[in-house]
Amino acid sequence: MIRKALLLKLFDAAYMQRWNDKIRPVELIELDKQAHKMIVAYFLARVEEEGGTPVPWQKMIEAGVFELLQRIVITDLKPQIFYKIKADARKYKQLNEWVYAELRPVISPLGKAFCRRYQDHFLEGEGAVERRSQTPPPPPVEKDVFKGARVLVVEDEPALATAVKEAFSDAGFVVDRAGDGEEGLARVAQNHYDLIVCDLKMPRVDGIRFYRAMTAATPALARRVIFVTGDVAGTDAERFLEESGCRWLSKPFRLGDLLRAAREALA
Repeated sequence: MIRKALLLKLFDAAYMQRWNDKIRPVELIELDKQAHKMIVAYFLARVEEEGGTPVPWQKMIEAGVFELLQRIVITDLKPQIFYKIKADARKYKQLNEWVYAELRPVISPLGKAFCRRYQDHFLEGEGAVERRSQTPPPPPVEKDVFKGARVLVVEDEPALATAVKEAFSDAGFVVDRAGDGEEGLARVAQNHYDLIVCDLKMPRVDGIRFYRAMTAATPALARRVIFVTGDVAGTDAERFLEESGCRWLSKPFRLGDLLRAAREALA
């Protein structure tokens, strides 16, 4: 839940003058600098998206918010000092731990998942993308390993359900579809499934009620469910996902990420 303290913290950026020893035509505030970064990020992401690359918009927007919150706390650090700290991994980690301690009272109402994503954002530091790109990808998983594994897709959005079903079918899975939790329960009662992909928000019987009824009847499937959902920060759905321990993906997601999660669940 967004509370007044967080909004006031964000508004602080509108009054913080940028440390900048260079000549500039106008005075800059912290909010200006971060807004410029996000505008550039938006246009670059749109170019990638138009080229056919899916863009995780929620993650990108959150990254901008995380960077802004960090800068608000460390605004008194001149850039030269900040970059010296950032060059030392141990000192930069200590700095971010202190920043998080300062921010925790105002961001904790957004939920544990949001706080964890904030911490993870600064965990790897600069160069993480380059290091990941230089790391050889894991060997591809052969289709035959999962060929014949039966998957139930419980999703009320026809277009998304069709895309997910086709992706699993192309990967060698046998796929059934249910339009909501009630139909999903009927299918589970009639058939054996190795994996279930389930939306959280659906008419009649939603994903939470479906999961509880399904696991009561078929406990072996409790850890073989992957949820797909929109933003859950600070909601009952977020608490449910944490309690269930199930894998989940935030919409919109890449079908490749969903297939990867499925293979991990079946491994």
